[in-house]
Amino acid sequence: KGNPFLQPQYTHNYQLTYSWNSKLNLILSYSLTNDYFASVLDTTGTKGSMLIPKNLADGQNTAFNFSYPFDITGWWNLRGNVNLYYAKYRAVLNDVDFTLDVGAYNFSFQNTFSLPHELKIEMSMWYNSPSIWRGTIKTSYMWSSAIGVRKGLFKNGQLSVTLNDIFDTQKWYIHSNYGGMQTDGSGRFAYRRLIVGFNYRFGNQKVKSARNRKSGLEEEKSRLSEG
Repeated sequence: KGNPFLQPQYTHNYQLTYSWNSKLNLILSYSLTNDYFASVLDTTGTKGSMLIPKNLADGQNTAFNFSYPFDITGWWNLRGNVNLYYAKYRAVLNDVDFTLDVGAYNFSFQNTFSLPHELKIEMSMWYNSPSIWRGTIKTSYMWSSAIGVRKGLFKNGQLSVTLNDIFDTQKWYIHSNYGGMQTDGSGRFAYRRLIVGFNYRFGNQKVKSARNRKSGLEEEKSRLSEG
């Protein structure tokens, strides 16, 4: 069902970022959303339920993000990312406060192994802890992994084979108790997939691409803009 009384939401975001040596990245952020809106499950009297967009009130999110690539050896690179956050949502329904808050985290990492004969193997994995979705719905943890192999062929070609969601774990579970209605559900975003691809670069690789070449007119325009 639609909601003709839905108001726009406004988010105030503050972020502090620190980078070191073009590798280490630290981000501390805080956001406050007024009139936060989302599609929520609600009752229609005693005969059924409906999904309707509503302004839930206020939402706050404080987060810390860390990422860094590690060159373990000359042929093994590990790139990791960790995100910690605290989220709080406060809604008012029929003059009754409805508040959910959660401390949660997610992380991901990717291993790249560079082997002889232009062979590369990539292994990745990500994990999301239990959290809150759309302000009123609690979600379970979820994780997934993938592996891929790339092989250079015919000088300018590359063959790749990738298997996504190796252990068939990309499934979600939800729980909501809002507006006098309790809802439990489950589903999945994608199924395990095997992807095979091949690409080949044509032409002289030593010639600059058109997008990197500047004409005399473009350079003149640049000088005029700077002036």
